[in-house]
Amino acid sequence: MSVRNRGSLRGAECHPSIEQLSEKDAKLTKGIVSTSAADFYRQAVTLLPNSSQSWWALGMIEYQRDRYPECRDALTQMVKLDSSAAPGFALLGLCEFRTKQYEAAFQHLKKAHMLVPVTQPGGPLLDIPITIWRCC
Repeated sequence: MSVRNRGSLRGAECHPSIEQLSEKDAKLTKGIVSTSAADFYRQAVTLLPNSSQSWWALGMIEYQRDRYPECRDALTQMVKLDSSAAPGFALLGLCEFRTKQYEAAFQHLKKAHMLVPVTQPGGPLLDIPITIWRCC
């Protein structure tokens, strides 16, 4: 193998294919939450910025790591891509609450509530009086 060919192989190792990312995604979503998982999903959203599932996964990982600003940023991208994702709006609202962005938190939690029909499980869970939110 020539030096030129070896160089191209090294480049391939630095930039994994979508198939490689998908395989790693399957492994990481089975409950492993670590810095390497967050790094993986940051790389995934760089390669596939229109993947709402990757933004969701990154947000979930950051939330579990108590990194609320990073979670908020990831979920903001996710809900831009999928405006019907009630769980995305709900978790975004929780992150905003943790970062003391109370008005934005209220708006996103209200949006999540509006997206879940009352007849479905979880529909009435966000039916919280406004007076509770205004106290903060």
